[in-house]
Amino acid sequence: MNLKFNEIELKRLYEASALMYRVFFEYNSADCTNESIEIFKRLTSPESFRKFLESRNEVKKFFNMWVCIDEENDEIVGVLAAYYDTLDNLFVDKRYHRHGIAKRLFEMMLKYFNPAKIDVSASLYAAPFYRKLGFIGDDEQIINKGMKVIMMTYHHEGGENSEYLELSLLLDKVREKHGEEKMKVILKEAMKELNKKD
Repeated sequence: MNLKFNEIELKRLYEASALMYRVFFEYNSADCTNESIEIFKRLTSPESFRKFLESRNEVKKFFNMWVCIDEENDEIVGVLAAYYDTLDNLFVDKRYHRHGIAKRLFEMMLKYFNPAKIDVSASLYAAPFYRKLGFIGDDEQIINKGMKVIMMTYHHEGGENSEYLELSLLLDKVREKHGEEKMKVILKEAMKELNKKD
């Protein structure tokens, strides 16, 4: 197995989309409605990706896709699509699971965008993997675009706007311990104190 990782070439969008469809249906279709399957097909179509990728030089660091190619048969075996701070799609062919492909694709995304945090709507199947990568979130399942998911966040120390990461983590702890309303009261009081000092 000779694996190569790089940004996707436009000519390989159909192949990447086909991999996404195949892996999605294999692992996630049980948690989906017919409507969510149609939404997934539309959002992961080559045409949908093409419009963002063709403008990636003008809209630098807004959207990109990376692939893992097995050079022995020139086949895309892993793909990641992401907006600046949202991991949108991450799929690896089941024959290549447990070879570090998804982790490496995620690291490429981190290096390219360098965001302070990343959100993902994790499928029930993928949530344990995201936890291993360092994503956090409760186990509450919600319906997003007709699919059962768990909302998760990755805090990237050293990422852009990382000076706000510590404050964000602190606010999350206050919210968790005291609730949303109490957190707002505490934040409002802190803002009053800051304004007095100015």
